[in-house]
Amino acid sequence: MINLSRSLSRAVFFASVISVSALAWAGPVEDITAGMKAHRNGDPDKAIKLYDRALKSGSLSNFNRAVALINRGSAFHSLKRFEAALEDYTYALELDPGSAVAYTNRCLAYIDTKRFKFAVRDCSQALRITPDSVSALSYRALANSTVGDYASIVDDLTRVLNLAPKTTGARFGRGVAQLQLRRYQAAIADLTIAISRDKSNSEAFFFRGEANFSLGRFEAAIADYSSAIKLDAANMKARTNRGVAYARLKQFENAIADQAVVIKNQPGNALAYNNRAWALLMAKKYDLALVDANKSIGLRQTNPASYDTRGHVFEALGQNNKAILDFRRALALDETLETSLKGLERLGAN
Repeated sequence: MINLSRSLSRAVFFASVISVSALAWAGPVEDITAGMKAHRNGDPDKAIKLYDRALKSGSLSNFNRAVALINRGSAFHSLKRFEAALEDYTYALELDPGSAVAYTNRCLAYIDTKRFKFAVRDCSQALRITPDSVSALSYRALANSTVGDYASIVDDLTRVLNLAPKTTGARFGRGVAQLQLRRYQAAIADLTIAISRDKSNSEAFFFRGEANFSLGRFEAAIADYSSAIKLDAANMKARTNRGVAYARLKQFENAIADQAVVIKNQPGNALAYNNRAWALLMAKKYDLALVDANKSIGLRQTNPASYDTRGHVFEALGQNNKAILDFRRALALDETLETSLKGLERLGAN
């Protein structure tokens, strides 16, 4: 599951749908207008007070009452008072069932309260009313990212890009979704455009690195992971994967160095210990490899790859009985693990 919340637009709407003639009215409609201005100026508490006064006046039409509720819901949302926001959006829809803005705003509130199916439903309803709503399409893609519906994400963000081609967040989001669908060339194309528009997006470099790695382009992957690490030194996943890419290119010392950094920062990372054990094995540092393989297994006893790695280390050390036992342990956890199957075959124990 990939959550695209850091890339897709999440601006809360301000419903500015009061007619010019309505602005001539005294009192509550002016309070709505003033509330919108206060919210835009960064004062949602003042905005809520103004909307409260407008709603309590009793003189608003159903349409303008819905407008006040939508805007008050937006102010509540800004304050992370999501249940209050949901209540206002729902009441607004009772007064004005054709409000695409209310559905779209409620979709975002459902996302923030992790009610993703409801979020998808509301954005879909908003799009029935306003088919070309970039915001509703983006939010529906965001909701679908949390449940792994990557095909729908690609469809929605393609529509976004057709409507607004320069939407960098949509380009990035579609690239990530393409990656999850194993459409690696398409992912690289989208992520390259996203990077060209925002060279500070460390995640775009990371995910393009993933696509390049999946295509066996290890040098390109290393370059992308390196860019991601330069922008975000705390990205241990990029360093882990760069280490693996180095190992694929038989640059074992670089691989060992990367996994060492990960282990220093994440001493409980069983995968990093296993990766370093494999690189040490390939570098013929068998005793050190065995220490790391044991550590990996100690941290995560259900990982077949760790037993497989230790089996290879034992085989390199000439301890064939122990190697056979580890290969069998690996296969008990994953009966399709080809490297363990081949290990047993080499040792005449299959």
